[in-house]
Amino acid sequence: MEEQFKQLSEYLPFIFFIAIVLFVFGMFRWNARKMRSRLEPIAMSLGGELVSRFLVMNYVRLMNCGSEARVELFSGGENSPPQLVLREFAELGFDLSITSENVVTRAMEKIGLPIEMKIGDPMFDDKYLVSSRSRDKAQNFLLSPERRQIIDYFFSNGFVGLKIQNKVVAVQKPNYRDDDLEPSALKAHLDQLHRLISGA
Repeated sequence: MEEQFKQLSEYLPFIFFIAIVLFVFGMFRWNARKMRSRLEPIAMSLGGELVSRFLVMNYVRLMNCGSEARVELFSGGENSPPQLVLREFAELGFDLSITSENVVTRAMEKIGLPIEMKIGDPMFDDKYLVSSRSRDKAQNFLLSPERRQIIDYFFSNGFVGLKIQNKVVAVQKPNYRDDDLEPSALKAHLDQLHRLISGA
């Protein structure tokens, strides 16, 4: 009996490891199924395609004014909220990041630390933190009042960041609600994203 217990105890770490792997895999599959069930009606309503692959995130792929766009949902975790991300693929030739100004960035500005670029529109510059490695191209992009209005549109609708990187333009909204996933709301956001890119 003691010998059997000893043999069993030798296998316990392996059994424990297998149990953890199965639990993590099960949680991943459950989460993927949950995200898929939220994305399926969006794909149907917007005329898109639900892309769902094993161990790959689920998303809706659709054509938006002739360009590929995506609707992605992230469930979040202990230290990150769930997120709605809208992407459109476009070759703009520069990178850009826009977030809201906050107390920390304003304090850094006051002590003279240059952490952002300015556009020259005082209201816009006061609201947003803009950064880019291609400052001239990014600045030219944002000289358009229409584009700045569209950026205002996204931030006033709860989006907290806009990024242009690697031929993708993306906006992200944390803590999305059910009404954020209404096809009419998503279509309006995607149309605005396309207008931002095209400048129309």
